[in-house]
Amino acid sequence: MSDNFDVRAKEWDEKPERHERSQAVARAIKASGITPKTALEFGCGTGLLTFALRPFAEQTVLADTSPGMIDVLTKKVEDHGAVDLSPRLISEGAPELEKSTFDVIYSLLTLHHIEDTAKTLTLFRDHLTPDGVLFICDLDEESGSFHGDNFSGHCGFSRESLTGQLKRAGFSSVTFQTCHAIHKEVNGCLTPFPLFLATARP
Repeated sequence: MSDNFDVRAKEWDEKPERHERSQAVARAIKASGITPKTALEFGCGTGLLTFALRPFAEQTVLADTSPGMIDVLTKKVEDHGAVDLSPRLISEGAPELEKSTFDVIYSLLTLHHIEDTAKTLTLFRDHLTPDGVLFICDLDEESGSFHGDNFSGHCGFSRESLTGQLKRAGFSSVTFQTCHAIHKEVNGCLTPFPLFLATARP
């Protein structure tokens, strides 16, 4: 992973566009009408998406591999008295979530940082309840200009390819919608990078 999220954690919430993005994705998830008892945000960072979703699940676990992000999130949870939210520092493969299942799992711009996406999608399936729902928000396939050189992750995802991966992981129903766009300057031009919201059910 090319980004040092521990270093960036303290200033992460300072950019308004990150809040706008989280609000847009939260609206798209809430439009599903789902009211889960339990939820997991995977790759939660400072929890912007989960805070945008509230009220949502009765109990939500927010998991991330970055200690810096979890430290910032834990302080936010304490400051807001958010007893419905439980920050969780996880390691690769998320053994800390073993034997836990959730009615809903969601992630925002996390999957393209993960090398073994097939393994992660299977992990999501294993941690969903039988009638659970997975929401993945990420970048549509792009040229590599979003992160630029030296990025070791995925340059977004083809919706067709990701559908195939999800079905191989055990999801039988997969739909997509465009829910937002990130605008970044590339070679002097403001360029839109669309975000999809994939909804998958076992």
